[in-house]
Amino acid sequence: MNSNSPTGIFYDEVYVASQFLGGPQIFDLARVEVLRGPQGTLYGKNTTGGAVNFITRAPSFDTNGNLSIQAGDNGFWHANGALNVPLVDDKLAMRVAFNASKSDGWVKNYNPAGKDLSSIDNRAVRVSFLYRPTDDFDATLRLFSSRANPTNIGTVNVGLLPGGKNAFGVNPRVNPLTARLSTITRAITIAQAARSEPTATAPRSR
Repeated sequence: MNSNSPTGIFYDEVYVASQFLGGPQIFDLARVEVLRGPQGTLYGKNTTGGAVNFITRAPSFDTNGNLSIQAGDNGFWHANGALNVPLVDDKLAMRVAFNASKSDGWVKNYNPAGKDLSSIDNRAVRVSFLYRPTDDFDATLRLFSSRANPTNIGTVNVGLLPGGKNAFGVNPRVNPLTARLSTITRAITIAQAARSEPTATAPRSR
C-alpha cells in the first residue's frame, strides 16, 4: 500500500514520493500540468504512467490578495488565502499563502475520555520570493511547510463499554498498542534561476 505510483506527482517540480499518507496540501495554484505516457526523460523515475505537476502562484510586482472562509457542522471550518506585495519596485516581491482546515469529527466515540474520529486538522503555509535584478535574470525561492494530524487513519474499533457499545481505543486484553498519525512536510526549493530557450528564426520575404 506504500508502493510508489507509476504516475509521478510533483509539487513545483519537486517529486512527492508517496500519496498514501497524504502529500502536500494543494492551494494557491497557478496551473496543473498533466503529462500522459512515460516521462522519464524529463522527470526521472516513477513516471512510466505519466506525471502531474502542481504549479503554485509565483510572486509578482503588484499588490493583491484573496481570502476564503467556509464553515459547516461538526465544528468544521476551512480558510485559505494569499497576499502578494512588492518589496523593492520591479526587483523583489514576496507572496505569502496559507491553507487551514479543522473538524471535530463525525464518528462518535462513546469513550468519555476519547475524541470523536474522522477529524481534520491541517495547516500549511508557503512563502515565495521573486528576485529580478535585471531584465535577463530572475530567481524564485519558495519555502513551504505543512502539517496534517487527522484521526481517521489506522484507527481500530476495539474495547467495550457497559451496555455492549464499542469504543475507540486500546483493548488491554489484546495489546497495549497505540497509534497516532502526524505528518510534517518541509521543503525548500530553489528553481532554475536562469533558463535558456532555443529560438528559431526564418527570413521573411515580402
